[in-house]
Amino acid sequence: TTGLSITFALFGLLAAFTSSKLGYFLSNPFFVVLIVAFLAYFAFSMFGLYELYIHRFLQTRNHRFRGGSLVSSFLAGIFSGSVASPCLSPGLVLILTMVSALQSKLLGFLLLFIFGFGLGLPLIIVGTFSASLKMLPTANTWMLEVKKLFGFMLLGTCLYYISGIIAWYIILMLYTTFTLCIGVYYFHSSMHTHSTLWKNIKNILGTIFVVSSVFLCIETIQELYAPELDNIVHAEEFTDFEQARSAAQQQHKNIFVDFWAPFCSICSGIDSSILQNKNIRRVLDERFVVLKVNAANAGIEPYKTLSTQYNIKGVPTIIMLDAHTLQELHRWHAELYDMSPSAIIEELKKY
Repeated sequence: TTGLSITFALFGLLAAFTSSKLGYFLSNPFFVVLIVAFLAYFAFSMFGLYELYIHRFLQTRNHRFRGGSLVSSFLAGIFSGSVASPCLSPGLVLILTMVSALQSKLLGFLLLFIFGFGLGLPLIIVGTFSASLKMLPTANTWMLEVKKLFGFMLLGTCLYYISGIIAWYIILMLYTTFTLCIGVYYFHSSMHTHSTLWKNIKNILGTIFVVSSVFLCIETIQELYAPELDNIVHAEEFTDFEQARSAAQQQHKNIFVDFWAPFCSICSGIDSSILQNKNIRRVLDERFVVLKVNAANAGIEPYKTLSTQYNIKGVPTIIMLDAHTLQELHRWHAELYDMSPSAIIEELKKY
């Protein structure tokens, strides 16, 4: 189990180390389509449309590790982790994509280590208590439903990735349709389920997804029509730090720095729904000079310097700076998207 956990932890560390490079490629539509096709391939296998197999030469053979020593068992775990069963691959891919988005090396290592340990825990139980073999679950209805749930999660991840190359309102439409289809599926499936427990579970899940689709539909409508209602002239936005600082000093304002990336769907949502809100924008233009920093390429200024100076770990990140001392006044991340306009305006007026 330790060997297995270390193998997956190294996968997580690799995903975290390459997150900035991955982010740069995620602005390329061809690369995004390739990832989406890869995830969709795994997702549809979860619905039983086809089975995934590994080649025979990659399968472990019992005669390779004998003797029962700790070293041989550890090496067997490492080897098993590197050629893990395809039934596990979709879940592993899903977690790796989450780690690459988090951009935290320590968190990536720990998440995948725990994932590997959880994978090996049943083996420890079986090895310790031989009678526990009778307790292992059989491949019945609940396991099939779990597979389908992973399939839905992978399809949701596909929508997340294409959000970097498609307009935000289209992504909201797709999410609305997606959640509605899942809700309809669970309601329809419950009608053909004989177990009372599973019937109730599917009805609850169906209700959750249908209600979620209603809220997404409302947000989609707001996204489509709000820009037309908020048709106001904004102050100039800068992409050069020194120009933004000079303008802020001359106008006696602070600097509002928005770290964003083309592949970040939350960044697009914050820009369109929050920063373009006419009331928020009015206060923003009165008190701040806005600097937009593209974080897609870590080696390009001003992101290269500012990310180090202000310890920027990922996007979205929004910081407010004093134009004279360059002291950080306040910082927001993705939570800004869920804040009410009145709360944001109240916070902006403090500076």
